[in-house]
Amino acid sequence: MIIIKKIKENFVIVLQSIGMVFAICVPYLCNIPKIFSKYISNNYVTPDNFLVYLALKNGGIGLSIILGVVVWWKIKKNNKNVVMNKDNSVYHNYFYVWYWYCAKVMGIKKCNLIGVPIYMQVKLVMHQVFDEYPLNDSEYPENKDEKIMVSKMNGNNKELKRNLILEDTYLVNNTQIPNSERNLFTIKISRNNGNDFVRRYSEVFIEKIINEVKKMPEKTILNVFATTNPKNTLNLTRKLFSQVGRSNILHIYVFQQRRDGDRWFRKKGKKIY
Repeated sequence: MIIIKKIKENFVIVLQSIGMVFAICVPYLCNIPKIFSKYISNNYVTPDNFLVYLALKNGGIGLSIILGVVVWWKIKKNNKNVVMNKDNSVYHNYFYVWYWYCAKVMGIKKCNLIGVPIYMQVKLVMHQVFDEYPLNDSEYPENKDEKIMVSKMNGNNKELKRNLILEDTYLVNNTQIPNSERNLFTIKISRNNGNDFVRRYSEVFIEKIINEVKKMPEKTILNVFATTNPKNTLNLTRKLFSQVGRSNILHIYVFQQRRDGDRWFRKKGKKIY
């Protein structure tokens, strides 16, 4: 059922891609100069028919380029108002290259982040793959008086590799962190005390995270373990993670949490920058 939903929501893009390839291949499947021999013999090159005349006379690559560009332009025009990942019941764990292809080649400008793995949310926003990431603000009520808790562990570890645990939608137990990363200096920043199951947008939470990260040493390699909702992830990435490489953070790795069982974080993080 899940696979069918994934196929269904990507079907149009796949079909458009096939159509674009077909348009490029048509001139090689047909003898274009022969089909349009009467037009070619009765006309000559003018500024108005320059491209069409040469393409029809020579066939092959010239006509392929023209047909391909025309079909591609129409597809991009058709897709400019399309929102990728519209079905919130689907887990959108697609490869980065597929998102890039849909945005940069097929002209999709908007992407829904709900159901997208957190590491991929960060990567898409950070690299500005899409122009817009529409979210319904009413689904993320803000509590401006929220109390944010900060705790630190393994303070004696002076490595430049550090953990940042962000408790938002769900709490994070230390046993969920991979064994290889548990002994690193760790900062846990919590918006949720375990009694709030509402997805909230929290400017205070984001500001506290930014403040703590900016205190870290130069050339810090940051491991991120987050349960942030899409709106918090979007704004945190724009305000903090997008500065990676130009700030005190040298590299950032986002660890993806499993969706079942004890929801452990995977052993290896996804390098975002």
